[in-house]
This record gives sequence, structure tokens and C-alpha cells, in this order.
Amino acid sequence: MDTPAPAIESSGGRFLARSNPAKTYEAGMNERVVLVEFDSLDKALACHDTPAYKEALKALGAGNVERDMRVVEGAA
Repeated sequence: MDTPAPAIESSGGRFLARSNPAKTYEAGMNERVVLVEFDSLDKALACHDTPAYKEALKALGAGNVERDMRVVEGAA
């Protein structure tokens, strides 16, 4: 597994966006954004803690990118 995508999808995550911004405004950063939707906050948190996700991050390496991850509850 060379990306976290299979681990995320196997945990029920649905990718809504995986690209650089088309345009940034104010203090927006022109950096790749990945937006994943889960059915619940608990499922999102559980996905991060799966062995498959941890293995994918390990395969990607720690020194090649800086990751900034946030888990946000959505509006119902």
C-alpha cells in the first residue's frame, strides 16, 4: 500500500477533494488539500488509528512531506 487511500476507503471514507486549490484568497495557502467524508466522527477517528492507515503513512515516509491533519465535525 503506497498511499493511505485504500486504508481510508476500507474504513468507509469517501474522497471529496484531492488536489491543489484552484484559487486562494486572503491568507489561503496554495497547497494540496485532501477532504474525506465519513459517516461519523467516531469512524473518522477510528480510521486514523487502524493498522492499515499507520502502515500507509510509514510507507510514505516521515521526512518527505509535512502533514497537517484536522478532523472536523460537519453540519448535519
